[in-house]
Amino acid sequence: KNALVTEFHVMFLYADRVKGVCLLNEQVVFDDTYDTSHGNLVGIVHDQVKNLYWAFTDYAVYKYKVVDESRNIWRIYLEQGKFDLAIKHCNDKPSALDLIMTKQAEKLFDEQRYLESAMHYAKTKASFEEVTLKFMSIQEKAALKNFLKKKLESLKASEKTQITLIVLWLLEIYETKLCSLRDEENKDEMAQVQDEFVRFLALPRVMDCIKNNKDTVYGVLGSHGDTANLVLLAESLQDTEKLIQYNIRAGEYGRVLSQLSRGSAPPDLIYQYSPVLIKQIPEQTIDAYIKLGKRLNPSKVFPAIMVNSESDNQQVVCECIRYLEYSVRDLDTRDEALHNLLMALYIKKQPEKIIPYLTESDSNTILDVKYVLKQCLEAGLQEQGVYLLTMLGQHLDAMELALSLDIDLAVKCAGGKLLGGPLSEDLSKKLWLRVAKHVVQEKNDIKQAMEFLAQCPTVKIEDILPFFPDFVTIAHFKSAIVESLQEYSKHITQLKAEMAEATRSAQNIRDEISQSKSRYQFVRATDRCSVCGDLLLSREFYLFSCTHRFHTDCLIEVLLPHLGPARKRRINELQTILKQAPTEETVSTFSGQTREEQAAQELADIVAGECPFCGEIVIRDIDTPFIEDQLFDQTINDWL
Repeated sequence: KNALVTEFHVMFLYADRVKGVCLLNEQVVFDDTYDTSHGNLVGIVHDQVKNLYWAFTDYAVYKYKVVDESRNIWRIYLEQGKFDLAIKHCNDKPSALDLIMTKQAEKLFDEQRYLESAMHYAKTKASFEEVTLKFMSIQEKAALKNFLKKKLESLKASEKTQITLIVLWLLEIYETKLCSLRDEENKDEMAQVQDEFVRFLALPRVMDCIKNNKDTVYGVLGSHGDTANLVLLAESLQDTEKLIQYNIRAGEYGRVLSQLSRGSAPPDLIYQYSPVLIKQIPEQTIDAYIKLGKRLNPSKVFPAIMVNSESDNQQVVCECIRYLEYSVRDLDTRDEALHNLLMALYIKKQPEKIIPYLTESDSNTILDVKYVLKQCLEAGLQEQGVYLLTMLGQHLDAMELALSLDIDLAVKCAGGKLLGGPLSEDLSKKLWLRVAKHVVQEKNDIKQAMEFLAQCPTVKIEDILPFFPDFVTIAHFKSAIVESLQEYSKHITQLKAEMAEATRSAQNIRDEISQSKSRYQFVRATDRCSVCGDLLLSREFYLFSCTHRFHTDCLIEVLLPHLGPARKRRINELQTILKQAPTEETVSTFSGQTREEQAAQELADIVAGECPFCGEIVIRDIDTPFIEDQLFDQTINDWL
């Protein structure tokens, strides 16, 4: 009757007051005093339905309502070190939870339970610097590592700076540990740490951070000499360039080539490392480049080929030539610099390939022929020089050079069988005469000179006679003279036949003209115009040999649509002149005709040249539609 027990407190009733005492620490938390005007307090009861407490005297009743009785209970448990109960009764208040976890972490730290302490510190808002310094001061790297990992998990994605700092710190801790275990040759523990390190690197947040700070991460791994993990990380990031750099430093050129030959490798990396690969493994590199085909741009591989073309290693040079040949032949590369380099390498290493290259491709449109000619002449390749001179159109110079080398080459040059296209008749004759002169005067070979006559029809025996010595006998070229005379005789006979034919044709024409002058037709009074149907004699008319008859105005009307603008204007001008009444007869100074007579004559020449129904006008208009395009729709509508 004088005391009631709640969940965490006891309420004591006195005559003049009510006291509340905590059951957990026996401290007074509530003390309510009364005056005695209504009498002394005699009892206190609990209404369990409404959770109210009633204190009463003989004359009055007082109500007590308990509000959030456990709000400070967590503090009592915290002071007592009962952290689990404190967490249970803090109602998930962030500030309360943070304080509880901090106190628990401090207690664990004092008890030297560092790993557990680190896990709890990571859940608090304690100063990051203070916590890390705490663990660093006692050289507890394992605890520090756990704290950093837990802290990393709790950070937001937007806190990139903190994430980067923690990730790099953890990488340093792992690398330091692996380095020490490597020195101690503790393989079992090293394998465990390595597995843990690999799992750490595979975390999405860690991987994203590393991608944004690759160079820094590579620097950390490289500073510890951990090439194995560096390569592993580069493979995870698909960082082909880093893998290539590492393999090149290690002398693994075959592996580099394999990485570059994959479909994922960007072509720019191939171009960047081509000089080294061609120098170190030329055959494998060129084989790989040929397999890549059009994925590579030969113009961008060109600098690497250019650098290695000066190599003392003959295999390197030969492989450079092989790729250039592939680019020219199979890829149809039109880069002038590439063609020029190929020719320069041919001149130095494989001169026997120059002529096939010139004859089998359209190189004259790409190649710098003058540059290549200079290189060939400096290298003493005169035969190739003959071909190049013909490409430049310098056939006379090519002939002089060919005569100094080989008569057969000169014959090919004269016959247009080298380069530069077919020769004109005059140029071909000049070249053949130069060959004949050389054969007669230099070699004194008259028989061979006669053979050239058969190869060049434009060169006659009389063209080469001046080259023979004064006292040469006619027996050497008697047959050639006879053949030449016989040919001239045939030509004269042909000309006579053509002249006789021309004479006969001229006589036939004169006969036809004479007959046409005496030709005539009868015009009857009943004949009508072929256009309007009126009597023909009713006005001026034209009568054609085909018997078609037209009034002058009808003929002009029929012809006008078929004449050009200039002739139409001229006909209108002539008609205007003829319609004017002649006021004075004027005679032309030159023809003796009046102006009207001249106009009538010119008009007749224009309109009466041919019959509009039988002449070429009808043939030209055979495909002209009956209805013009602009009138077609209107005509269709009229019929409908």
